[in-house]
Amino acid sequence: MPALGPHLLSADLLRCRDADWTDPKAFRLVLTPSCDLVRHGGGDPRAERILVACCEPIRRLGNVEVKPGATLSKGQRGKLRPLLTEGIADGLFPIPRFIGHVPPMAANLKRLDLVEWNEVRLGLETEDGHAKADGAAFVRVASTDSPFRELVVWAYLRVTGRPGAPEFDVDGWLDDISDATKGTGRP
Repeated sequence: MPALGPHLLSADLLRCRDADWTDPKAFRLVLTPSCDLVRHGGGDPRAERILVACCEPIRRLGNVEVKPGATLSKGQRGKLRPLLTEGIADGLFPIPRFIGHVPPMAANLKRLDLVEWNEVRLGLETEDGHAKADGAAFVRVASTDSPFRELVVWAYLRVTGRPGAPEFDVDGWLDDISDATKGTGRP
């Protein structure tokens, strides 16, 4: 935060224009790959619409129930630590708060929506918290940077099913490594 540049990118956060910043349900996490969102040479982006994950209050992460108004116990903290490091629990991607802009919430990577380009304004909020949206339904309120952006992309790939990798000639590769360590390396 604030948005890093003039282009919408993966892992940017959108908020419904007229919604309060404390309402997690008003937010959407951009999932479309950045390379398909950027406008090259003033032309249109490759993506016709923007794929987003709908956000929601954090009530449960993995097997840890989070009760509103209750402090996390030491045991809950211990169980949540690896989930936060991994970035995903049961299709939910936890998003940290940024007071005044983003509440603590989770993006549900299984609850997706498509947003039209004309429904999004890339401008930032004014100092009084109102969106500069010119009638658009959503305004970009935050832009993230790596490693958080990479964590979002990786989490979404894990939910949707990692693209297949080609078959490797593992035996041939092992032979090459073995030959190289003997100093005889095959051409």
